[in-house]
Amino acid sequence: MPKKTDESIKIIKEYLYNLNLEDDFFTSLRADYKDFDLWFKTKQKQGKQAYITKNQNGEITSFLMLKEENENEDYTSFEKPFKPGKRMKVSTFKVLDTGKKIGDCFIKIMQKQAINTNAKEIYITTYKKQESLIFLLKQNGFKLYTYKNTKKSDNTVEKEEIYVKTI
Repeated sequence: MPKKTDESIKIIKEYLYNLNLEDDFFTSLRADYKDFDLWFKTKQKQGKQAYITKNQNGEITSFLMLKEENENEDYTSFEKPFKPGKRMKVSTFKVLDTGKKIGDCFIKIMQKQAINTNAKEIYITTYKKQESLIFLLKQNGFKLYTYKNTKKSDNTVEKEEIYVKTI
């Protein structure tokens, strides 16, 4: 069920095993998250899917991956842990092809999937440097909830902000 954002952009739901992890698109994610490649390969083997867009050359230009979570999820790494409950986690949200409302479409996809799975909240972790993403989240009702420390590929630790939207 592709969604059109305009004449030239189509959002498709694609299996991760059909994506090339060596694509330049994943370089910043690899730098920002230690063991990103291992995580991605695990998700490929599990048959997980993501919403993506590609340019005319077939290169990935945006990527949204969601994860359903339940009462058994471990949030002890958060400075202020969530109470047990059903929520939708935004595992990955990255848009290179800006100015085409892809981020807005991704927000709608997140909300629809959260409603369809009876999730009470949607949450996303992001670094402070992701100003455009944070602006988009705030415009769509997400609020800063807490923080967590995340190990990067160079073994440094950086604080991530956790934004939440109640459904």
